[in-house]
Amino acid sequence: HWHVHPPTPQLFIEHFMYYMPGVTSNVQSFALFLIELSTMDYFFVLYKPSEIAYAAMLVALDGIPEYYGTTLPDLSSLHPSLHPYSSRIRTCYQRLATIHAQAENQADPCSEEAYASAPVAAAQFAQQQRTHSPPCVMKEAMMSYQEQCQQQQQQQQHTHCNK
Repeated sequence: HWHVHPPTPQLFIEHFMYYMPGVTSNVQSFALFLIELSTMDYFFVLYKPSEIAYAAMLVALDGIPEYYGTTLPDLSSLHPSLHPYSSRIRTCYQRLATIHAQAENQADPCSEEAYASAPVAAAQFAQQQRTHSPPCVMKEAMMSYQEQCQQQQQQQQHTHCNK
């Protein structure tokens, strides 16, 4: 009985930690958080899980003061794309850093202040320049399905009325 699944960025983080014995679990936790943020951005669909994980580790190292300036080992011997100066890694790095900065600047949505100022916050949010992903494919499919159902209901009503 085989239990096969594709490698995830989280799995690569575990492997990368092996190559960085002096790095604490704080970096790992931060990198895993960044990976969670990346799942909400369609931008990352075009990137390999290893590239997302490598970029997340770089952002995490730069985001924790005690590790700032620490570089990941050059893992291009494992795979050519795992080089800290690769254009794909740098692009992922920049996007993850942007997403993290945006997440960090958001207020706690459960706080009383956030609830009281929700209409104002919504207007400000709409004006901010943020990372955007294309519309959800599933949402579009559901809307299309709902439209088809409505058309069928209208046809059935029309047929029923003509009898």
